[in-house]
Amino acid sequence: MTSNLLISLLLLVLILIRQLSARVVLHQTRTFLILIGIGCLLAYQGRSTIHWNLLLLSAIGFGDIFLPIFFGWLRAISSKIWFDSEKQLIFCKGTLITAGLWLAYIALRGMIGYLIKGSDNFMLISLGLSLLTQRELIWQRVSRFFPREISKNQAFQLEHDKKDK
Repeated sequence: MTSNLLISLLLLVLILIRQLSARVVLHQTRTFLILIGIGCLLAYQGRSTIHWNLLLLSAIGFGDIFLPIFFGWLRAISSKIWFDSEKQLIFCKGTLITAGLWLAYIALRGMIGYLIKGSDNFMLISLGLSLLTQRELIWQRVSRFFPREISKNQAFQLEHDKKDK
């Protein structure tokens, strides 16, 4: 098992726990961009072991671009979103369907990584892209369904960002 795969599996466990927990909807993408950046760095470091060919390029296109975006979209529409009138914030929470979609995505991506040597180097990029897609689409859904209430989440995010600094 490569270190990239081990890191990806640990991230998956953390992601599943977070996905099934209720959380305030924030429009933060920095973490996902950092994850994609780390994935690019790891792929670059492993470039000497990669044997570039049409099959690998197809696997990267399908497994690391199409699948993450597609499953990110599916998870975004399967997540429950609601306005909590007591806290005056919009929340989201993944469902069992969301968890199932994660497992299906990882199984498909894992098969590609197993069958096509070198494609596992791109797993973190794939995870980051999938999470980024899901976050952006949930934010768009929330903005469309709760156009007035979203301002409270934006103010909450500004306050949250100040505490992080």
